[in-house]
Amino acid sequence: MLKHVFSNKTLKAVGLAGILLTSLIPSASFATGQASFSSSGAFLVGDHTHFPGSDNWVTSLSNMQPGNEVRLLFTFLNTSSVTAIAAQSRFTAATNGNTITITGTIWAQNAPEVSNSVTISAAPGYTISLSQMSASFGGVGDVLPGSSNIEYYATGLYTITGQSSPPAPTANLWAEYPEGTTVTQVPKGTAVIMKWNSTNADNCSVLAGAGFNTGGATSGSDIVSPLAGTTTFSIHCTGAGGSVQKNYTVTVIETSSLTCFLSVNPSSGNSPLSAFLSASASGGNGGYSYKFNFGDGDIGSFSSQSSVQHIYTVSQSRTFSPAVTVKDSSGTTCDASSFVSVNYQQQQGNAPLVTTNSATNVGQTYATLNGSVNPNGASASYWFEYGQNYSLGSATQSQSTGSGNSSQNASAYISGLSLNTTYYFRIVAQNQYGSAQGSILSFTTGGGGGGGSAPAVNTNSATNVGQSYATLNGQVNPNGISTSYWFEYGQTTSFGNTSQSQSAGSGNSFQNISYSLSNLISNTTYYFRAVGQNQYGVSYGSTLSFTTTGGGGGGGSAPAVNTNSATNVGQTYATLNGSVNPNGASASYWFEYGTTTGLGNTTQSQSAGSGSSSQNISYAISNLVSNTTYYFRVVAQNQYGTAQGSILSFTTTGGGGGGGSTPLVITNPASNTGQNYATLNGSVNPNNTATSYWFEYGTTMSLGNTSAAQNLGSGNSYVSVSYPLSNLIQNTTYYFRVVAQNQYGTAQGSVLSFNTYGGGGGCTYGNAPYVQTYSASNTYQNSATLNGWVSSSGSNAYAWFEYGVNTNSLSYTTNSRYVGGNSSFSESVSNLVSGTTYYFRLVARNDCGTNYGNVLSFSSGGSSYGQIPLVITNSATLIYQNSALLNGQVSPNGGLTDAWFEYGTTTNLGSKTNSQPLGSSNNYLNYSAAVTGLSANTTYYFRAVGQNQYGTGYGNILNFRTSGGGVIIPTTPTIIERPIVVSGGGTSCIILVPALDVSMLSGGQEFTYTVTYRNGCNYNISNAFLKIILPTEVEFISTNYPFFNRDANGISYNLGAVAANYQSAVSIRGLVKDTVKKGDSIIFSAVLNFNDAVGRFQSISAYLTAVVASEQTLTASVFDAFAGLLGNWIFDLLLVVIVLFLVWWIFFKKKEEEERIDVASSEVIM
Repeated sequence: MLKHVFSNKTLKAVGLAGILLTSLIPSASFATGQASFSSSGAFLVGDHTHFPGSDNWVTSLSNMQPGNEVRLLFTFLNTSSVTAIAAQSRFTAATNGNTITITGTIWAQNAPEVSNSVTISAAPGYTISLSQMSASFGGVGDVLPGSSNIEYYATGLYTITGQSSPPAPTANLWAEYPEGTTVTQVPKGTAVIMKWNSTNADNCSVLAGAGFNTGGATSGSDIVSPLAGTTTFSIHCTGAGGSVQKNYTVTVIETSSLTCFLSVNPSSGNSPLSAFLSASASGGNGGYSYKFNFGDGDIGSFSSQSSVQHIYTVSQSRTFSPAVTVKDSSGTTCDASSFVSVNYQQQQGNAPLVTTNSATNVGQTYATLNGSVNPNGASASYWFEYGQNYSLGSATQSQSTGSGNSSQNASAYISGLSLNTTYYFRIVAQNQYGSAQGSILSFTTGGGGGGGSAPAVNTNSATNVGQSYATLNGQVNPNGISTSYWFEYGQTTSFGNTSQSQSAGSGNSFQNISYSLSNLISNTTYYFRAVGQNQYGVSYGSTLSFTTTGGGGGGGSAPAVNTNSATNVGQTYATLNGSVNPNGASASYWFEYGTTTGLGNTTQSQSAGSGSSSQNISYAISNLVSNTTYYFRVVAQNQYGTAQGSILSFTTTGGGGGGGSTPLVITNPASNTGQNYATLNGSVNPNNTATSYWFEYGTTMSLGNTSAAQNLGSGNSYVSVSYPLSNLIQNTTYYFRVVAQNQYGTAQGSVLSFNTYGGGGGCTYGNAPYVQTYSASNTYQNSATLNGWVSSSGSNAYAWFEYGVNTNSLSYTTNSRYVGGNSSFSESVSNLVSGTTYYFRLVARNDCGTNYGNVLSFSSGGSSYGQIPLVITNSATLIYQNSALLNGQVSPNGGLTDAWFEYGTTTNLGSKTNSQPLGSSNNYLNYSAAVTGLSANTTYYFRAVGQNQYGTGYGNILNFRTSGGGVIIPTTPTIIERPIVVSGGGTSCIILVPALDVSMLSGGQEFTYTVTYRNGCNYNISNAFLKIILPTEVEFISTNYPFFNRDANGISYNLGAVAANYQSAVSIRGLVKDTVKKGDSIIFSAVLNFNDAVGRFQSISAYLTAVVASEQTLTASVFDAFAGLLGNWIFDLLLVVIVLFLVWWIFFKKKEEEERIDVASSEVIM
């Protein structure tokens, strides 16, 4: 084989060096004629960098970078029988993007051209430029015919050079409403959520779209301004590889926006309070449906009813926040809320009056127990206790007697007794004021042998209960004698109506009996019992009841329900059971339960579907009291009415034994450790039982100090808990552990330790931080970056920003962060109102105090859409002799709003409460403020006020009158929780619970007021800011939280970001002033503001009211001091001497003084 070999060359970015083919073919004689070449299919390339010295030849290479070496191989063959005369070769290279194509060609004077190609592709991000490569030629010489199988080839080694080229960016843009649902058209006034993402981009900016702001982020979401018309949104994303633009058009349906409102009448009153909730809606697409949340755990379902009645029953005064969700035919919803204050007044009344009467229908194994009950005007229930001795031990099922004021007969049938045995029994009745027991009487069952027995009869629950019909049920055992049965029924326990008599045969076992009633009155309670008779007597079953369903027009019936016996009954839990037939209409059900037949508690509403057959239902309840009787019934509701099952009862088991577990606890490392402060951390799992927790800590392993106990609920998963400590000793090791307790025991975590910082601590340098506010940056329609600079002045400091729409009310805050040394400080704020001027300043605090930076301003981009707030003044509640809770509603109307109350003893008002931020939504928000230091028996006037950047709105002036004394002192403080829920909010998972460490207060007494906050949501919250307002009747002493701000009696804590499923507490030590009077009401206020998962402002508040049980005066103190000395003989003797001296002074010494004065007077006259 004759080889033509090319020497190594270098392939440059600007071209390919000439390739020289040098002929080594000896001269020969050639035949004349036409020759032809074949390349044998082989123009090949090899990767010399990664496979040096290898014959790894391929037709293409990829992922090549500058600096890589490649080898070329070109083989060819004269396939004719004629010599190719003066053969020539040529190599050319062409570049297309990041790919090089190199072509090799050979021809001769008597042979046409033959070509083959190879490709070399650059790695991503690189470009190899060979467009200027010139052709390369080489002489090959004569090539002999292929009959001799002579092959020619050439090789060369070349180096690639080039430059990098970043990939081009890509982008996506779309709209969602609600979040998670992509939309292309929405009703007018909808604020859609614009979302975007990109690749290979460094910045994405907005080219078009009202209220749309990316903040330069390459991916994210933004809630835009309400759309007034069809809008095209556009973003422009840039990167090193170029730029890309994406557009997205949202078509606006020209309908007026859906708005709604909720009113409650009456909005306050005594428990039980029957209130009408009326909702209204306008705009949207019509076809409204309404879903009411009554605020007390009772939640309805969507229906066409815009007005409903609800009864609020409380055991202590509370304020509820009912709400309504209105949905139009397109599925668009709006929310509105209101409030209702329910006062609890201890009613006066008496326990029932009862008499045990003789037993009747006494047989061998059964008897009817009798008595009478007077409910004494309060809803009462009764039962019989019986047994074979005076301890009794068994009880019949509880039955209702209503709430009348007259005596009524009561009876209960019992069976399964022993032959020829004496039984003792008595009647027992109970209402809300107590229970009463009748005298114990006795009877003796019959013996065996001839004769016979009256039938045995049981009354069972009614079924198939509708508006005008029901089926009565029972059981009869004829006891071997021909027996007949019937039912007695009526609207009272006196019955008055009897069904047709039926034969029960003469068997010896129980058989089911029933009777269908019709033509009943809707929405009416009926009482009934089964009766059986044979030749030996008449037997009566227990009296049960049912309630027909209410009216509601044609087309369907209310659900049919049965209450079934409770199961899985333990010390603190039980499962309530029943059955529901929706009767063909979408129905929901729940259980009502309580320790009296008045019930009072309600489970969560559940869907029963819309079938036409009965289905079993159940609900597990917990946190019950051990060894206690509970009453319950099932309730179901559909569009045609509400049905209630019979009231049954169960008794929880006594204490001790199994049924639960102690909590699980883990002590976690301390955090936020400083010179004199730290935060203790842990995790607690309540193990399905109501649990409290606390921390133990101290400077030795013996610990010795305890934090305030906090309630954690009864969940079954770990909850992160913490407690901040302050006033610790510098440079000291502290030991600590978390402890938790429930009814099954106490669990202690491991003991961990931490060290406080050493020297130079505290306020050694004597200076608060130095702060300076810098200009805002990255200002867009809905966001901005606030900037500043902090010098911590030699000790640990925390910094944050305050901002608002005027310089006098910087009510909104960012997260607080640790700052060490000297550094710049920036925080981003979002959900701003477009077209608005904002004011802001930097704040920092260390152990020496707090400093504030200068106030600067910036303007958000875009146009302004808001208006002045809409304000409603609502009636005052919790009115005492020295205090009251003022209530109102404010719609921010699209502007960043603060609210307060103005009040005074005349319509000129004159005083105002602290300002409270309410965000910038378009919904009405409830808010309240406690006013203290009022005068008794005085009329006060007040109104609600709201202010934003567009102006100030005022509510009507209302009035209330403080009480004049004679206050009943409660034994426990009253707690009122009130969330402020903005549009789309979900604050029900944020919990704020205030507590006092004492049940009563008096003048001069110290106390600890604790506010527990918990994020029970599945997302983190940010910019959390807790403000506690102490009443004017107390003085602040200290707080456990190391960093706080104090303004008069307002103490503020910047909590910053709060993780999901996290709980902690802030405690304040205070002192009740000596100036308080007995019966004064002291109202503590706590407000937690924060931003939710999408940056929306939220707020929740809680109020705790405690009454002064005694006043402490100087006279009382002196008297108490002397009283402590009486009984000591030395003191008694001294007291006698003092008294004798006073008598001598009055009768003798004073007389001498008077005589001297008389003499002196006489001298003057003379």
